[in-house]
Amino acid sequence: MILCVGASGQLARSLVEVDGKRVRALGRPELDLTDDRSIQNALETVQPDAVINAAAFTAVDDAEANEDAAFALNRDGPEQLARLCARHDVPLIHVSTDFVFDGKKGAPYSETDRAAPLNVYGRSKLAGEEAVLDAHPRAMVVRTAWVHSPFGTNFTKLMAGLLQTREEIGVVVDQVGSPTYAPDLAAALLKLADGMQNHQCTENGIYHLAGDGGATRHEWVSVIADTLAERGLKTARIREASAREFPAPAQRPNDTRLNCMKIQQDCGLALPAWQEGVRACVLRLLSGMEGSA
Repeated sequence: MILCVGASGQLARSLVEVDGKRVRALGRPELDLTDDRSIQNALETVQPDAVINAAAFTAVDDAEANEDAAFALNRDGPEQLARLCARHDVPLIHVSTDFVFDGKKGAPYSETDRAAPLNVYGRSKLAGEEAVLDAHPRAMVVRTAWVHSPFGTNFTKLMAGLLQTREEIGVVVDQVGSPTYAPDLAAALLKLADGMQNHQCTENGIYHLAGDGGATRHEWVSVIADTLAERGLKTARIREASAREFPAPAQRPNDTRLNCMKIQQDCGLALPAWQEGVRACVLRLLSGMEGSA
């Protein structure tokens, strides 16, 4: 049995969808990362073979005004989870983010590149990575990026809706990343958990795992629009825009593409091209198989 921390997020719901017989997803109040006793109770009740921590404070802009809450959920909770997993000798996969980088490299980031987050969310996630690896010799940090799915609220769902309801939308061309389809990520993480249980993958380290390739948000939306058009749906005009047109409390890095060669070489894992994930997501949405917002 694999215990997934967090039950309502995109990744947790994808993990359950991929293998609901093997994944037990628990969230608040059953498993609250800010409550040590609930973590201990969950581990004793489920007795997992591995744990995947998919819970996080992910509201990037809200984190700027709620730094203590962000660090509590992104650093302190994962640290205690790691300590308790270590006590039970259970391998832990802790999911992190591309936002630990400042986006100034101009090329895909590898695991050895220096982290330099630009916002509270990124700083809290980086602190969580360090705390988890220090607390558990069988913990692994997996950084991913720009996650989207048929579930909840995310960029693909938002843009697919806007493309069908507006005459024109502006989409930024100066932010680049690695769009990652949550069901693809979930399937890979389950394979990684198996490898950790069998000691077939390096433990207590950092890996990058994201959709193959890089895209601007404008390119991402163009694939959404093309997929809708292939199904005979009229879509809005897509206007190139700068990130400066969409000011937000938190500064975003401009280019956080992830180099995922290490996990492919060490563990034989690679996700499909990001375009495939976007198309799959849009087709799911059109089929009415999406989750509730």
